[in-house]
Amino acid sequence: MRWNIGTITVDFAGKQATATPGQEVVSYNDGTVDIKSTRYPFCFSGTADSKDPASTAAIATCFPFNEDLNRYILVVKGLTTPKANVTWGGTTKEYSSADLAKGINLASEFLSNPFVAQFNKVAGAVGAQEGQETVLSKMFMHNAASWEQTFAPGTETAFAQIISAGMVKHGDLFKAAADLVVPIEHTIKIVPSS
Repeated sequence: MRWNIGTITVDFAGKQATATPGQEVVSYNDGTVDIKSTRYPFCFSGTADSKDPASTAAIATCFPFNEDLNRYILVVKGLTTPKANVTWGGTTKEYSSADLAKGINLASEFLSNPFVAQFNKVAGAVGAQEGQETVLSKMFMHNAASWEQTFAPGTETAFAQIISAGMVKHGDLFKAAADLVVPIEHTIKIVPSS
C-alpha cells in the first residue's frame, strides 16, 4: 500500500525473504531474517491501557493511526503448521498461519521493538529543535521590530545579529536531529508451531 513504512515478506516454501524500499534484507536463513531499515515506524511510549497522560500508546487506541499511517508489515507465506511464533526484539508472540499470510502490523503488535531507542533519540532532538524554533520565531522574531522601535530605537543591527545567530543555532539543531536518523539493523525470527 502507498502509506506502508515497509513490508517484509518471508516465503518458507521458496526459502527467501524480500522487502520493500527502505527495508533491506541483509540475510535470510530458515525463518530468520536480518534487516537494515532506513524507514522507521512511529514508536509509542507506555502501554495501550495506561492512564499516564504522557503515554502515547494509550491515545493510539482512539483513532486508526497504526492502521492508516504506521504500517510496518510482516507477511509470512508457505507455512505448513497452523501457527508460528514471531520474535522481534525481546518479544515473542504467536500468530495463526492464516493471519501471517495476510500480514501483521509489527508497529502495532510490538510496541517494544528494535526501533524504540533510536526513535526516542530522534524525537528528543526534534523536540529540542522545535523548542528553540518556537522561542526564536514566535517570541523573538515576531516581536523584534516592535521591541526595537519601542524600547531600543536604532538597534536594528543588534536585533538582526541575534536573529541571525538564532537561525544558525536552528540549523545546527536541525542537522543534529537529521544525523540521528541512521539505519537500524534488526532481526525477525519466525518459528513454525503446532
